[in-house]
Amino acid sequence: MRFVEPSMEMLRSDAFRQLVSFGLYQADELVVDAFLQDVYSQKARIFFTLDDTELLGQVTVTEKVDDPMQGNDVVIKNISVRPDYRKMGIGRFMLQNLLSHLHTAVLVAETDDEAVGFYHKCGFRIRSLGEAYPGTIRYHCRYDHATWASLSYRDAIDRLQKHGVQAWVAGGWALDLFHGRQTREHVDTDIVICRPDQGVLFTAFPEWEIYKTHAPGLARWPGNDYLDTTPNVWLRRNQDSPWSVEVMFLDIEGEEWVYRRNTAIRGRIEDLGLVTTDGIPYLRPEIQLLYKGGSSILREKDTADFLNILPILSEAMRSWLVDALRIQFPQGHEWLRYLDK
Repeated sequence: MRFVEPSMEMLRSDAFRQLVSFGLYQADELVVDAFLQDVYSQKARIFFTLDDTELLGQVTVTEKVDDPMQGNDVVIKNISVRPDYRKMGIGRFMLQNLLSHLHTAVLVAETDDEAVGFYHKCGFRIRSLGEAYPGTIRYHCRYDHATWASLSYRDAIDRLQKHGVQAWVAGGWALDLFHGRQTREHVDTDIVICRPDQGVLFTAFPEWEIYKTHAPGLARWPGNDYLDTTPNVWLRRNQDSPWSVEVMFLDIEGEEWVYRRNTAIRGRIEDLGLVTTDGIPYLRPEIQLLYKGGSSILREKDTADFLNILPILSEAMRSWLVDALRIQFPQGHEWLRYLDK
């Protein structure tokens, strides 16, 4: 599938008009004309999803300036998929492509009972606006994956340990626990558990909503299927709450953990973590650095974390990380020039 901005000729096609009508309430020719006139006057942007040259879906958006310092929200005015292509992930595909094409972290929409379930499944925050018309409830839907109200790592670990689950603090917090102090602000809370323990999340976090990272975007996970390849899930307290915890799944074979990006890298589960003096388990720094440095996108903050902790790594930790990076990146890795000194 391709996600493109159409030519004027494509916008004038009967196929586009019909597709727009699927996303409008009681649409006839006058309703479609009024909608198109309105979005054109607002300098809307329209995107098509195509399979070769066949039009499968469209999404029409405008920008809403809330705070010039923080960026603009992208408002979804209309989104629709051909009836014969629904429930194939095309709607989610369009949402994810909007985020990357428009370089935005925020999508907003207003909808009714018929479509609110779609936005909910895709990880939008849902807030009821009440009965806008007799018998019709409207909902404000907001997707903002950068907004977190993080649960403390201690609370998250306690919840899991109470149900017999091995869990470790991960991410930037894991490195700071090794430092023995907080070195920077942390937006989210990352926790690692063994993949077979995934079902306990619903017991440890009762009535919370859990979303699997599902390319493209997010997808609601009710727990009725086993996630054998999904790398992680996001949790929030309810449908109108920001994200609170990210739980990553560790692949295991027998008594060993296995690095999913290169299965030649592995180790004993009992050697995976360290424990603070007050009993908080966390990933060993060299293992956490591998997960940061081994990502397909090496973020500036990950390199900053690496350079910050490098002086206090033991020789054994440095050696393990060097070996692991060379296995995953036989052509070389940016961090090796620091580790080889």
